[in-house]
Amino acid sequence: MKKSFGLVLLTLSLMMCLVPFAGAVTTYLRPAKMVLYADPVPGTTVQGSFVVKNVETSGNIVVTMSPTGDLDGITTLSQTQVTLSPGQEKTITFTTTINQVKTYQGSISAQFQPEGGGFSAGSAVDVTILMGSGGGSNLSIGTVTLTDSHGDPVDAISLGESFNIMASVSGSPTTVYASITRFGGSSTNRILTLNNGVYIGSYTPPSAGEYSISVHAQDSENEVSKYAGDITVTQPVWLYLNVKNGQGSSKFVSLRLYEHGETTAVVTGENKSNFNLQITSGVYDLEIYDSKINLKLNNIDLTQASNSISIRLDDAPEDLTLPDDLKKFVEVVAADPNVDFEDAVLTFLYNDSGVLENNLKVLKCENWNMYYQRCDGSWADFDNATIDKDLNKVTVYTDSFSAYGLGEENTTAVCGNGIVEGSEECDGNSEPCNTTDNRTGTRTCSSSCTWNACVANPYCGDGSCDNGETCSSCPEDCGTCDTGGGSSNSGGSSGGSSGGSSSGSSGGSSGSSSSSSNASSSNSSTSGSNSSSSSSSAQEQANATEQIENETGGAEEQGQTTGAGQEQTPTVWAVLRPVAKSLGYVAAALVVVLAFFAYQSGLFKTGQKKVYKRRKPIKRRKLKVVLS
Repeated sequence: MKKSFGLVLLTLSLMMCLVPFAGAVTTYLRPAKMVLYADPVPGTTVQGSFVVKNVETSGNIVVTMSPTGDLDGITTLSQTQVTLSPGQEKTITFTTTINQVKTYQGSISAQFQPEGGGFSAGSAVDVTILMGSGGGSNLSIGTVTLTDSHGDPVDAISLGESFNIMASVSGSPTTVYASITRFGGSSTNRILTLNNGVYIGSYTPPSAGEYSISVHAQDSENEVSKYAGDITVTQPVWLYLNVKNGQGSSKFVSLRLYEHGETTAVVTGENKSNFNLQITSGVYDLEIYDSKINLKLNNIDLTQASNSISIRLDDAPEDLTLPDDLKKFVEVVAADPNVDFEDAVLTFLYNDSGVLENNLKVLKCENWNMYYQRCDGSWADFDNATIDKDLNKVTVYTDSFSAYGLGEENTTAVCGNGIVEGSEECDGNSEPCNTTDNRTGTRTCSSSCTWNACVANPYCGDGSCDNGETCSSCPEDCGTCDTGGGSSNSGGSSGGSSGGSSSGSSGGSSGSSSSSSNASSSNSSTSGSNSSSSSSSAQEQANATEQIENETGGAEEQGQTTGAGQEQTPTVWAVLRPVAKSLGYVAAALVVVLAFFAYQSGLFKTGQKKVYKRRKPIKRRKLKVVLS
């Protein structure tokens, strides 16, 4: 029996020794004390809420909650178990239905269990439900604010600073106080005094950490409370930053310090190689830069009392041993920070003079010697980088440092493949340009992949009727359009000539027929006169034909003169003119043939008149030549 009792005591002793170690899980409930008011009627429902938070920096926590004391059996929780990631918090609501008139004293207990094992129990929210006296109390808490020493709202202060609690309370409270609880620590109360209608008090936290504040008001019948907020108290720390080049000489840079993930700097400094800064303990993003290089280290832990950072940043020479595929290094930058960080961004500028930017690429040295400024390892292509050819800027995204180089590839150019490479200036492409007299133009690529001279783009007024210009869109270059005015005169003269020639030819034909008839009836013409008439008629036809040709040719010449430098729209006469000209020649030939036959038949002989008997009347056809 004694041996069994000893084993029990030993077991209990071991369990008691394990409890402090289990308590290392810093997950807490807030507020630590809650006072609720209920009507003195059985069956009344009272509601409340609290927050459970995991303030660990790593690892999830499982929280199991249950009501105890007077709340056990009459209280329902919105959640009895939650899993919280680091920094996460949850609001838990509960409902209590009172079944008798009394003051209820109870709590919400919790058990915290990290996912890796172990547990921490015992943290709880104390809940008091006070019964009223029939609604005689009108006590209530209105606005509650937390401010700094300047009266501005605050949620974080440095250790050694104080904050104010301000609350408006209606009714006739006998006591107004603030309950201040440090997560993982003890609670304390501060009496708030009435000042110009507002209850106010101040508190100076004794240590760094996170504090939860609630305001309480009491009168003779009941007590009410209201959650005010949280205050984070941080320990001021020192940051000592030293920046040097690869050989160890001081390098002057500017500095920006951001709270992690923010874009507004909380601390800045300029043109120094050493920075001694007192800052609030926390996690930061550090940026240093000069006129050429910018380095930003993200997610740096600066929570120690003293934080020393040394960074070597070097603009290395470009005359290094080249990889086989590289023509030359355009820029080389090396960095070596001695601080842990999550990721970093390195940017640097380069000079594009004499550089074929289409052949640029970023490389990283696997083993860079900072002091001797050389790559003791090998160079490898680095893909997680961008090259901005407009700004001449390279941006490198990395989580480790060495040297990064911007190099120009040593490629063999093939002119005509449509890719600008090697020493080519272009390859089958063209681009806008400005001429020597500052006119907009275009330059094309030659067959040797060099740029041709810039040629000004055509425009109205350059003296050339081209590029789609017409007499209507650009009369300065193409002349005035044929609108029936001055230009139609040539057409009118041509038409007149053609009309005259046609009627003359028709008249001539009629005259020949008439002469033939008269000669037959009178038979008085002599051979000489007939010969003379025949020669005269032929001459007239020849003259008429010549006149047609002259006038037509003149019209053509005039049309050519009028249309010089101008795009002409073909007219009906221009199309029919060759046809009319041919018909004119045919008419002249027919007149000559008829005259010849008349002469051979003796119609124009002189002397004794002969009477010719015609066996049949000959029906003659009139020849009509129409020129239009």
